[in-house]
Amino acid sequence: MRQLLLLILFLSTPIYGQQAADTIQKGINSNTYKAETPPIPPEGGIEVYKEKICRNISHDRIIEKGKMFCIASFVVEKDGSISNIKTEGVSPSFNQEVMKAIKQTKEKWIPATSNGTNIRRQFYIPFSIKN
Repeated sequence: MRQLLLLILFLSTPIYGQQAADTIQKGINSNTYKAETPPIPPEGGIEVYKEKICRNISHDRIIEKGKMFCIASFVVEKDGSISNIKTEGVSPSFNQEVMKAIKQTKEKWIPATSNGTNIRRQFYIPFSIKN
């Protein structure tokens, strides 16, 4: 009986995972939705946006040494503003500096759309540095 339950659980996991990708993604304080068109960064594209963020990072405030990597995530709101900024990586000081630098950028994004309507959408950007 126990083996049968484990088999059912194992076989149902991929189905649940696929279903979760197609449903509403829960964000902080609200929902983000699957988009037909993704959010578009401010003038110049994603590489120019990343360069602006990198210029605003205070390297002397990064305590750890060596190669560091983090993923920044935020929600592009319906009006193009960004909210719910988070960073995740091994270096806490690098994460903090990336978060501060993103908060300093005030340019509006072109929001994601679904069925011709602006929607909230999660966006991820990787950052790396050698300090």
